Amino acid sequence: MKKTTLAMTLFSAAILGAGFASNTVFAADEAQTPQTHQYTGEAYVSFSKTTSTGPIDPSDPNNSDPSNGTSDPGVNGLSLDAIPKVLNFGNHDAVQANQAGQSYTLLASAATTETENDAKEGAKTIDGTYAPKTTDASGLIDTQVTNVDAKVTSWTLNAQLSDFVHEDGSTKLAGASIDFGAGTFQTLGTTTADDGTSSLAWLPDSTGVAAFNLPAGDADGVNYYTSSVATGTTQQVWNTDDVKLNTLAPVSMGQYKATITWTLTSTPDGE
Repeated sequence: MKKTTLAMTLFSAAILGAGFASNTVFAADEAQTPQTHQYTGEAYVSFSKTTSTGPIDPSDPNNSDPSNGTSDPGVNGLSLDAIPKVLNFGNHDAVQANQAGQSYTLLASAATTETENDAKEGAKTIDGTYAPKTTDASGLIDTQVTNVDAKVTSWTLNAQLSDFVHEDGSTKLAGASIDFGAGTFQTLGTTTADDGTSSLAWLPDSTGVAAFNLPAGDADGVNYYTSSVATGTTQQVWNTDDVKLNTLAPVSMGQYKATITWTLTSTPDGE
């Protein structure tokens, strides 16, 4: 009907005059032009770190592991939550140690004894004072990192081992180094049971952590892991059986002590 009416109007306009026809057509075109009205509103959300990212048991993420905690508050959402605070490689025969180079496996805390001449006897001073036990959880040691800053696209962990110095300060342990065998890289996530309940779970990464050697007295240390996991809580985990101290002769009776400095360095987005 609208189409027919328009034709009639144009016919009448042709009789009445060209000027009227022109005005009528212009009005019809104008009516067909769509109009757009656009305004903007706002929406907000914020995030703050309310969940604890203290040290977590590497074998059971539902349990904490306070022995390894660093209490690192973090900077801009990136924190180094846990490190192996103590590595105890035990007490060994000085005669054999002076005959040739030796390798000593890290002692898990549950296996370490304070019984003289026992194969699992912990490291001790000349006067018989024992060093603290390894800070492991169920035979596992770990470093733990939490990143809640999306601008940090990757980060690197470095370990630097000082010289092993004798308890009287007179000598250093010659040619010492620590071998870290291949480890596991895992990310904190969740799993859902058949009944719908969810719980924390460690999700392993197939790339793992490559084995590396940490030489004593090397000022630069070793960048042993670089992560491309942007955010979340992650761990780098080793079994105590895969961590070994290497020594060369000569050695002296008594306890040697070294420090390991663990350094977390971030790489901001765009660098």
